[in-house]
Amino acid sequence: VGIRGTDPAADSNDEPGLLARRVAERVAALPGIDGVGYADLLPLGPGLAPSSTFWVIGRAEGDQLKEDWPVRRVSAGYFDALQATLLRGRHFTEQEVASIRPVLIINETAARRYFVGEDSIGRQIAFGGPTSLAREILGIVADIKEGPPESPAHPSAYVPFDQTGFGLVIRTRADQRALVPWLVAAVHEIRPGVLVDGVSTMAERMNRLPSTALQRSSAWLVGGFAGIALVLSIVGLYGVVAYSVGQRTREIGVRMALGAHRVSVYRLILGEATRLVGIGTGLGIVGALTAAMLMRHLLFGVQWWDPPTVVATSLVLAISALVASYIPARRAASVNPIEVLRSE
Repeated sequence: VGIRGTDPAADSNDEPGLLARRVAERVAALPGIDGVGYADLLPLGPGLAPSSTFWVIGRAEGDQLKEDWPVRRVSAGYFDALQATLLRGRHFTEQEVASIRPVLIINETAARRYFVGEDSIGRQIAFGGPTSLAREILGIVADIKEGPPESPAHPSAYVPFDQTGFGLVIRTRADQRALVPWLVAAVHEIRPGVLVDGVSTMAERMNRLPSTALQRSSAWLVGGFAGIALVLSIVGLYGVVAYSVGQRTREIGVRMALGAHRVSVYRLILGEATRLVGIGTGLGIVGALTAAMLMRHLLFGVQWWDPPTVVATSLVLAISALVASYIPARRAASVNPIEVLRSE
């Protein structure tokens, strides 16, 4: 669940982040709450956090990449609430956030791009240039989709929270929508004048993104065409097998007159159908993987080469095709050899 709070009557002399910490502590005491964190911006927003140019202290100016990184101000419990994976180092402590210590946590992309073959833990980074305030790197977290899902992973940094407005990130095992009134009431218990808005589940935030609606519409469209293609392929295979059986009615009648059992007729017809299905499935897998590789930039959180999906889809297609072939095979096994020979 995500929720935003802003205090329009905040005093400039108020301790930075004090209100957010008190609200987070009150919300964490509610039943069914497993984790609470806060940040200057909620995840899955329409854009990325404000960015700053990063400068690695102790590195020559010619070796600086001088990229702009999104910098998000977060609490000690932010990563736990999101269940983000800590790869190395440690998270912020409550004391470090309360005192706004000059420390930071970077994501995996930043560590991979800026510290190739180096240990980034303990190194210092300054925002803007070498004369700016140096911050010590405490940890590395796995990349988090803070912005739109279609945006690539950026080098990102997280620093202790020091703002007046804040967004709460809440992980709960209770009914999310039923929890909303309790969350708002808990915020107003701390300070009645706080403006609360943007209360939503993470699923709702994801669904409201324009890119999500576009991708979902595209997925339904492609899925519809895929369903039509499946039906047409099954009907086509049924027609081919049925025509083949019709052309071989005399042959099948003679076989049965000479003592062939129905099982052998089933084996004959389904064996030929299985060869067709095998060839078609093999060519289909090659075509599907080629298409997936070309459209891999449209995939979020999955690889274009996904063995379980390929295997499951191939099994569905094979079973559907064999079921379609079973009907002509059954008809062929029911041929009366006497009537066939008599018609000849």
